[in-house]
Amino acid sequence: MERLKRYLERVPDASHFPTLPEIEDRLRRIHARHPKTTALEVIGTSRAGLPLTMLSVGAEAAGGDRHAVVTGMPHPNEPTGTLGALALGELLAEDPSLARELGLVWHLVPCVDPDGAALNYGWYAGPYTRRHYAEHIYRPPFPEQYEWTFSRPDLDPPGLDPIPESAAVAAVIDDLRPTLLITMHNGEAGGLFAYVTQDLPGLVEGLGETGEATGLPIHGGRPELDVHVLGRGLFQISDPAGGMLSSTEYALAYGTVGVVQEPPMWVHAAMADDALSDQTLRQVHDAAQAARAGLAVRMAGWVAAVRARHDLDTPRGRGVLEQLRALNAGPEPCLEAADQPCTLAYARSVAEDVLLDTLRCTGHLTAFLRDESKRSPLTPGVAGVLAEVSNTLAASAEQESELTFVGLGPAVRAHVGMALTTASLL
Repeated sequence: MERLKRYLERVPDASHFPTLPEIEDRLRRIHARHPKTTALEVIGTSRAGLPLTMLSVGAEAAGGDRHAVVTGMPHPNEPTGTLGALALGELLAEDPSLARELGLVWHLVPCVDPDGAALNYGWYAGPYTRRHYAEHIYRPPFPEQYEWTFSRPDLDPPGLDPIPESAAVAAVIDDLRPTLLITMHNGEAGGLFAYVTQDLPGLVEGLGETGEATGLPIHGGRPELDVHVLGRGLFQISDPAGGMLSSTEYALAYGTVGVVQEPPMWVHAAMADDALSDQTLRQVHDAAQAARAGLAVRMAGWVAAVRARHDLDTPRGRGVLEQLRALNAGPEPCLEAADQPCTLAYARSVAEDVLLDTLRCTGHLTAFLRDESKRSPLTPGVAGVLAEVSNTLAASAEQESELTFVGLGPAVRAHVGMALTTASLL
């Protein structure tokens, strides 16, 4: 624990989330300071022609037979992983003995969705409130997401068609057959948690130590996916089904240990509270489903009014439609002991899911319409939709008065801490 804290103390708070030019500049500076133990390579380009740059770090950056691949910003509205990958690369480059001790050559791609990142630049410099974040959010639909467009011909179905970004990283995985693959996501408001492809002895304790070292609570609510619970905040991913494949599921073909890191950007104390609430699981989920159904009706009306006047076949427009689709799909809760009281952490996590749906739906539509208004004035009807959507967004964001933003410091250190801990257990 003390040793982990010493490493994490070397990771300073950032001032903002970086743009792609700033990421590229930081990678070049790392390589310039350590030219003998690092290497830079452009592994591909995005759909818009932006570079996907990989930094390799190790005592033998051009060789070695045990590799770790790290990707940042697998979803472009989750940028803490970019800072985490950069900080990890700097730490390993500045301390060659650490890389040798871990016995891995590290290959880090801090930004695997530069096109999506550019559409989030409006909030990257702050202020870091849920409202400002939502008003500028962009998250691509699943067929356009890096993380969910991997394909394996050995599975039936093999997954979604790859996009250039996922194809580039898949080629790296095919070439290196890494021992470890880390994909640095982040949650929004909650606690620290992670998904893994296999149960590594000591990792539950290691996650707890990372939480203690960074001051982040371990997530005590329900997991986002239907997974096996290994311990508090640590969940095991099931075998890939082939419908949609993530990077970690793709790498399973090589026996790679996959880790999906999920530190929060904002912390809510209730997400770690194991005290019993005055609600049952059924009551919590019924209330969430009712709220989600009401939002779906309103969102469908807004989209219909906008679609009559605007082309939604644009990146932001398709993002709007994806939010409506996801809202109508809705999570199907798997309830055991549904009439038993649930913890405050569980109740808060379900309520956060509904709030997240609201902020994402209203945020994507707000961002789309504001962009459209820069091209030409909105009609009175569409301007009325924007006003209603914006008011709903603002009212929803005000529900989060007790949040603390941690995305530029503790969350970044949590990425580094989980990476070092996992690597030490292999």
